[in-house]
Amino acid sequence: MEEQDLDYELDEQGWITEAPESSRGSSKGKGKERAARPAQPNSYRILHKQLGIPGPSGTNDNYGENTTGVRGQPGSHGDVPQYSEPGPARNQQFHLGEFGPTFRLPVSAPQPSSLTTTPQDNDTQLSIQPTVNAVVPSGFQRINLAEVAERSGRPPDDEYILPPGRPKDFDIRFLGLALSNMGHIGRKTSTWIGMPSVQEPNTVRMWGQPDQIAMAKEDLRALHAIVDSQFDADSSRVGGWDRINVQPSHRVLKRMEETYKKELVKKRFRHAPPIGHSFRAVGVFLWPAKEIDPYSALGLSLEGLDPIRFECEVYILYNRRTCQFRALGDRRSLVEKATDRIYGTFCEIAARARKPNKMVLVDSPSVDLPAKLVGYTSEHHLIGRQVTVKRVALNTGIRTYLCGPKPTKDFIRYWKDKRIILEKANLDYIRRAVQAGLHDIVYYRGIARLRVYFGRLVLFGYRVAGGGGLYDLEDYIPMTRNSQTNAELIRSIGSWDGTASDEETARELMAYFGAHKSIFQQTDESSDYIDPTGLGLPEPQISATMDLQVHTEEGRALDVRLEMTFERMPDTDRYKATQSRWIDSSVDKDVDFINPRTTTVDIKVQDIEKDLAFQMELRTQQVFNDWETYSTFNQFMRDVRIEKIPDELDPAGPPAAGQADNRRKILRVQFINHPGLTVCSLIQKSKYRYWIRRSRYTVEVTKYEALPVNDISSYFPDGIHISYRNFIGQVDVRYGISLGNDEWDTKLAAHQGLKIGQRAQWSPEIDKFFTMSQPEGVDPSWGVNNGTEECFYRVKDLLRLIHSAQLTVKLRKEEEANAANADAAN
Repeated sequence: MEEQDLDYELDEQGWITEAPESSRGSSKGKGKERAARPAQPNSYRILHKQLGIPGPSGTNDNYGENTTGVRGQPGSHGDVPQYSEPGPARNQQFHLGEFGPTFRLPVSAPQPSSLTTTPQDNDTQLSIQPTVNAVVPSGFQRINLAEVAERSGRPPDDEYILPPGRPKDFDIRFLGLALSNMGHIGRKTSTWIGMPSVQEPNTVRMWGQPDQIAMAKEDLRALHAIVDSQFDADSSRVGGWDRINVQPSHRVLKRMEETYKKELVKKRFRHAPPIGHSFRAVGVFLWPAKEIDPYSALGLSLEGLDPIRFECEVYILYNRRTCQFRALGDRRSLVEKATDRIYGTFCEIAARARKPNKMVLVDSPSVDLPAKLVGYTSEHHLIGRQVTVKRVALNTGIRTYLCGPKPTKDFIRYWKDKRIILEKANLDYIRRAVQAGLHDIVYYRGIARLRVYFGRLVLFGYRVAGGGGLYDLEDYIPMTRNSQTNAELIRSIGSWDGTASDEETARELMAYFGAHKSIFQQTDESSDYIDPTGLGLPEPQISATMDLQVHTEEGRALDVRLEMTFERMPDTDRYKATQSRWIDSSVDKDVDFINPRTTTVDIKVQDIEKDLAFQMELRTQQVFNDWETYSTFNQFMRDVRIEKIPDELDPAGPPAAGQADNRRKILRVQFINHPGLTVCSLIQKSKYRYWIRRSRYTVEVTKYEALPVNDISSYFPDGIHISYRNFIGQVDVRYGISLGNDEWDTKLAAHQGLKIGQRAQWSPEIDKFFTMSQPEGVDPSWGVNNGTEECFYRVKDLLRLIHSAQLTVKLRKEEEANAANADAAN
């Protein structure tokens, strides 16, 4: 699209001004085409026609039809922006006020070529279904057609009358905190239920179809009976209500007044702006509608922008023909803030729609590599233990390893220079991928977490090797970088040949950390802790990850995840929950082109020489907000606890009758299945955490125990604690290691408190996000004031420690075997 298609242009400072008459399409007959086009209906008019209701004026619904009559320069004086009386859309204009316009595009706004002012052929009907390239992100509250009708100003379809002499706390219990009860009934019955007004405090207004309102009234009457029963249980009364004419206390009146004021503000700005009202400031944001359909992303009435409307006290309108949002208000600072937040909303939706930065890389082997060929096998002991890749019998994944003859001297000389180039290329790609991922999540609202995990790599999507079933090393490295290569890092730090198991490697590492206290400091060190296993392990932090299914009344099943962290109470063996969060895990099952941004960065690097790998993962998750609305979720969390039970797999075996049970004790999670809330999987984690001294880096040695759920749940009915006591069964146990940073967690934790359109306060530049630890008295080998290089160095150093622990376990076993053979020979 050429710039002349717009009725306005940008000046040197980025302000929108009226385009000259000569640039409005006078060349090549464009001016005649534009003059001949009929006036196109805006979003309000579309909704009125779809619902068959009149516009707010009663006779005309041309709100916000045309904003091309913009005049003036920044700081100019003139008429105050206002709405004209209802009339032809082409005659409706905005005029600049004395404070100057706020028509400003953000610095990083899309180029004008991505915008359009051409009306669609079928622009008279609202497209409810997403278009082909539309984005339907998670995290935005959607509405129904009943709320659309209420927003458009249609009178209520019905009413529900509250008792006039009700107790002072009745409204709080009946309506719910933040109208949560009304919102739940409205979503359930596809209706909209308003709050009683000051003028009519006993009337609850309702919008919707007759059959939907009938169902909503039935639920309201049932809720009314429940609240009555609660009051009856609290105190005894004669004749129903006690002290009919009692006046609420001053505190209750003040709280009710504040609630009513907030609801009045919401009601005011969720509707169309009043006709004839003069606005002192107007802000405009051009929305690339061809890239992202705003109705699909923000809802039929653009209700996703409601928090911006209420907090900035502005009216927000969208013009379909010009693809622009307008924020109308009386305070310029709030209008500018609203415009910036609309831009931030677009950035968040666009970032959610991008593909994650995924890649599988190979760390170049050293010049002492034992071979230059790469073999593979599908026979390994990690079959069926992947998490992100679907488990099928036809594809169990392959393990790759170096094999073949030793490289020649000529190849060693060639490889000495080649590996330096490949290593720099890998670091450069990781930097660019992490940089892009940080920019993607600046406006993200939800849970964000950056970690580096260590384990073993299994390939599930790969190019089959040629003749001989072997890859050449120089062919294998670019093969893994192909976008079609699919792999998973399984968090298991044992050796592939079985000489060092996960548990043996983890214990060797913890012994190394304990012996080098000048470098590693145990985080959860406690003097009163006694290891229940009797193995002398340090105190772990216990956490649990549970995948649950919520069964709705419509017969649907929603997938949610609960993550809980427990802390041992001092001088006892009892544990209490310290942290918990509900996550909407259903977004993980979306198709790729509507990717929910579960991982913005997913870089896996294989060290084929050490048979290990690491994964740098920047993961995002959406909070499940409904857990606060329904008491079932709170009750479920209160029922989750930690118990200490004997280990049924202890070689000592069960005690004889009348004898003490001397088996080692283990910790297990207890839970209760509730009606409509069922646990599908449970992973118990024991985290042994260490600080790296003189830095903010942390190392976690994590024991993962995938506890069987379906087998044991069948023995317990709903409402009974499910215990693993006396349960004899195999538990999938593995050990993994992760590297984190307290500063990363502090920066990314702020995303849970962001409001729509707001951005995080930290800088997305990679060299500013990764800060230097500045070890005392040490000249770091990664460079001065380079936190990114320090991170890469610590990753490589931890990878070396894991490999060293494997070799130590292997050598110890060989020495023990040789000593046993020598004793047998003697």
